[in-house]
Amino acid sequence: MSGTNIICFDDLYSEDPYESARIFAPWADQCLKGFGCENYFINPDRIWEFITSLRKSDFPANGGFEKASPFKKAANVFVWLQAIAPFKEPLKSEQVGEDLARLSNNANVLVGYTLVQEALTGAKLFKKNGEQETVVTLEKPMRISRHMLVDLAEAAQRILPDTHFKTYSVLFEALCYNENGCGYPRVI
Repeated sequence: MSGTNIICFDDLYSEDPYESARIFAPWADQCLKGFGCENYFINPDRIWEFITSLRKSDFPANGGFEKASPFKKAANVFVWLQAIAPFKEPLKSEQVGEDLARLSNNANVLVGYTLVQEALTGAKLFKKNGEQETVVTLEKPMRISRHMLVDLAEAAQRILPDTHFKTYSVLFEALCYNENGCGYPRVI
């Protein structure tokens, strides 16, 4: 979306939270610059809270973090970023358009979506079909319409990580499967 440098899940979920914060903060700054925001204050305490919330012992996926799919890792990143909201100042209409400017969480949603989009691009899936396991690489980034972006920003207001995690996991999975043509057979 914004032409930032690429970030991956290993960067965000590092065993060393200082390293994760050191990578994420300048990435977020570049992301915001990509949306035309040159001098945006990023709250370092909120960044630290976001980074340390990601790798909790009770990671919300069966088998914990180590067994989590890329979509669950993406959803966890997105919901925690929205809940902690380190980007307090909304972006202006000349940067994001009138429809997004009216939403106070627009910077968090744009950074969060871009972050998830970049981290999922190139991610590997291990899909089982009976006894056979195949590895699928998500080569194409998930993409959404402007209308869906505004709806996503509206839906992301007042997110609770425990409540919204699964919904966003399914959303990101569907978007990636659709873009990459690697979904499971449809049965309903």
